[in-house]
Amino acid sequence: MTKTATTKAKATTKKTKITKTTITKKTKKPPSKRALQIKRVQVRKNRKAGAKKAASAAKKKGIGLFAPVNLSPSLAAICGGQKPTMLMSCCSSPKVMN
Repeated sequence: MTKTATTKAKATTKKTKITKTTITKKTKKPPSKRALQIKRVQVRKNRKAGAKKAASAAKKKGIGLFAPVNLSPSLAAICGGQKPTMLMSCCSSPKVMN
């Protein structure tokens, strides 16, 4: 009797390496002093314009600082009226300062 050799087929798998590409980012230079100053000026202009817009809207609605105020008779004598449009105009009058 002759023996027959049985061979098992081995599955061969190849491992492929995946190469990762790394992207190096260039570091940005910080903005110059002049650029920062220009930006700061623009920010202040925008803030001033926004404040004017908000103040005019409040004045139109009659709210906040611009709300009508009923004054006491003694304070009305100093300010010159019973209902000033804003309290600050009353307090900054020259009668109060003296």
